[in-house]
Amino acid sequence: MLEGLSHKFESILKRLRGQGVLTEQNIGEALKDVRMALLEADVNFKVVKDFIDRVRVKAVGQEVLQSLTPGHQVVKIVWDELRELMGGAHAGLKLASSPPTVIMMVGLQGAGKTTTCGKLARLFKKQGRRVMLIAADPRRPAAGDQLASLGASIEVSVHRADRPAGTTTDIAALCAAGDCTLMMN
Repeated sequence: MLEGLSHKFESILKRLRGQGVLTEQNIGEALKDVRMALLEADVNFKVVKDFIDRVRVKAVGQEVLQSLTPGHQVVKIVWDELRELMGGAHAGLKLASSPPTVIMMVGLQGAGKTTTCGKLARLFKKQGRRVMLIAADPRRPAAGDQLASLGASIEVSVHRADRPAGTTTDIAALCAAGDCTLMMN
């Protein structure tokens, strides 16, 4: 989703370059691309509509801030609204009071689950926690290979549900062995 939005923002910047005031017409054209990118990313229609309306109200007729082009101004307004939509303030992960904490990553292929698991595992390891990654995708053995490679690079153990017979397959028992377990599916 973010990659698609990034491409849309580049398009917005090109179109708005050289204009001194943001008008309803040029904002409408720019927000059409943002709206389509959000809808294509399966964001709820009502959320997209409310988001676009809030950006439009803030952007239309607004003088361009010093050292910002109209395109950059739109990106800033969209960024501020996205941050507000996502909660505004930074909130850390809440881990279980008694181990383990299980974090299950679910999403479409290519959405970044494996990379996110690796980053979280590295963060938790830096914090002194015992971490285990579990590849639990029965349909894509290559995802397990990718997770195993990532786990090896950050020195975190990886359990794969597709292991040969005779190895531990009791996921619940494996999760109980660590302070924090990241599952990827």
